[in-house]
Formats: sequence, C-alpha cells, structure tokens
Amino acid sequence: MTTEAPIFTPEVEVLLREIAAEPDSVLLRMPREKVKASLMETRSPVGPMTAGLSNAERELVRVHREEFAFQLRQAAWAKLAGDGVGPVVVSRQWQGNKQIPVPSSLEVRDGIRGSARCSGLPEESQYPLPNWVDSPIGQWPSIASIAAVAHRFAPKSQDLIYAGGDYLIRRSPHTALECFASALGYQSDAAIAGVIFMNIANCHDQMGTLLMSISNWKVAHHYDPERIDFVAFWFIVSLRAGQDLEVQAAERALTSLSHHSQQLEELIARVVARRQIGYWHSTEKLTAALARWSSRLSFGGSQLATSLC
Repeated sequence: MTTEAPIFTPEVEVLLREIAAEPDSVLLRMPREKVKASLMETRSPVGPMTAGLSNAERELVRVHREEFAFQLRQAAWAKLAGDGVGPVVVSRQWQGNKQIPVPSSLEVRDGIRGSARCSGLPEESQYPLPNWVDSPIGQWPSIASIAAVAHRFAPKSQDLIYAGGDYLIRRSPHTALECFASALGYQSDAAIAGVIFMNIANCHDQMGTLLMSISNWKVAHHYDPERIDFVAFWFIVSLRAGQDLEVQAAERALTSLSHHSQQLEELIARVVARRQIGYWHSTEKLTAALARWSSRLSFGGSQLATSLC
C-alpha cells in the first residue's frame, strides 16, 4: 500500500459537498445493522446506472470510484493500526523485509479535507469525518463501516481484512472470521493470502480453538515464509496448546529467520502488550510446556517464551 498522503481532488470535494446536502442520499449512508451485510455483498459494486442515485452520486461513482475508495481504506488502515489497542492486535503491513508505515492522522485528515463540509450528515452516516481518525476506537462510525463503504464503491479483499480487524479488536471473532473467510474469495497475491490466514488464526485464538489457530499460522507461513511474526505466533500458540511437535517445528523455522532480529524485538514487545491486556493468561498447560522447553530453545525462542510469562 502506498504511503503518500491521500488528497481528494477539488472535483471530488465539490461532489461530496453536494451529496452531503441531499437529505435523501443513500450512497454514503448505511444503518449500523447493515454494515456486515454490505461487507458480505457479492453483487457488482454500485455503478452509474444504479437506481436511486443523484447526478452528483452518479458522477462520483463514474469518475472517482477508485480514488474515493482508496481514501476510505487509508483512513480505515490508519485508524486500525495507528492508535490505541490496534497496534497490539493488528500486525503491521510488510513489503518484503520492510515494514510499511501507517499513514498519520494528519495525512489522512489532509486526504479527506473535503469531508469537513459533510458534518451535517445524520449519525448513521458512514462518511469519515476529519476528527474520526483521532477519536477512540469504537466510536461511530466504526472501522468496519468505513470499510463497508469502500467495498460498496470498489470491492477489494482489504475492505474485509480491515473490517475483520475491527471486529477482532472489539472481541467479535466469529464475525471477524466471516470477514476473513470472505476475503479469501478475492484474487490475492501470496502476501495478502498470508495476512488473511494470519487473521483467521487470530480469530481461532480468541475463540479458544488453539489447534485451528496453529493450523492457520502454518498456512500463513507457507504463503509468506519470511514473515517472522507468522512463525513466532505459530510457536507461541503451540506452547500455549502444549503441542510439542509443533513447538519443535516452529522453533526450527524461527531459527532460520534469525536475521530478522529487529523485527523480533518489535514483535516481542507486541506479545507482552497482548498478554498485559488479557489476550491470554498463564495456564497449567503453558507452564508445563515452558518447563519442558526452557533449556532447549534457541535465543529467539527463549525470548518469545519469556514474553509469555
């Protein structure tokens, strides 16, 4: 994903102001209860010939569809991974061995500066107001709702990934799992597929189905074998589940990625933060596994194991 500050063109700002002033406009509005259904929608995206659209809405869809959807995704990503509990739960995006910076709230506000004139929209509006990126996660509109509007304009797997991440943060793993499973229906490269299976693994972790979580961490690792976080959480969940053969396999894979030492340090800090907010607790099974493995782990494995206590 590009990290350039997203900027709406003046033409889009004019259209958005006109659409915002129309009380019957539905293009940027959606009741809360329809967010999930909109994300799961498999029909074609809204188009210029869609019934009920105003002239301004038709023009926005016809000419600026991709631009508008991109700005919404930038806002959703900044909100999801940039503040609060998000960085603890959500893995940052990587391109090769380089982490992609999350756009700052200032960049996003610059990109959606035209939305300031949309402040008269009703509460159920899905439009991202400028101060939304600085507000606490959980405040309406939700990250999932922003992703749902982007999905309405130009459906992409990222919409479902961001929405699923929002549901994970809000401890709704079953709904998150539906989002990620739907994301698999879109043609994606190996890196995106790895991210989707990573998130499916996180869903199963929250649901307490640790063996399913392990299986999906392994699939994520298959798609993107250089992602050390995939291997690290495969290792961690295997310890928590007391699965010695999986611990051994994950630890071997972790050793092969020892050249990613800086990424491992950042990851360990996130593991500690997850534990501190209650994403898992010490159990007899984990304590026994740590006792069995304490003197047999490599340096990286030992660091990760220590972060669990």
